[in-house]
Amino acid sequence: MTLEDETGRLDLIVRPDVYERFRDAAVYAKLVIARGRVERRDGVVHLLSIAFEDIERLSENLPRLSRDFR
Repeated sequence: MTLEDETGRLDLIVRPDVYERFRDAAVYAKLVIARGRVERRDGVVHLLSIAFEDIERLSENLPRLSRDFR
């Protein structure tokens, strides 16, 4: 899984046991919080994930504006 914003990319490392416990949030949710430990090595950033939380219900109050990250 890869996350990206205006500052760069972050790869999520999801171990099989974490995937199995949080499969619904990791696969089906449109908006999630990924919890874990950030690892930086040789300019590459990873998040070793330990949990996912589906927070899609919170997006109902967010503005529906598009952003241009160029």
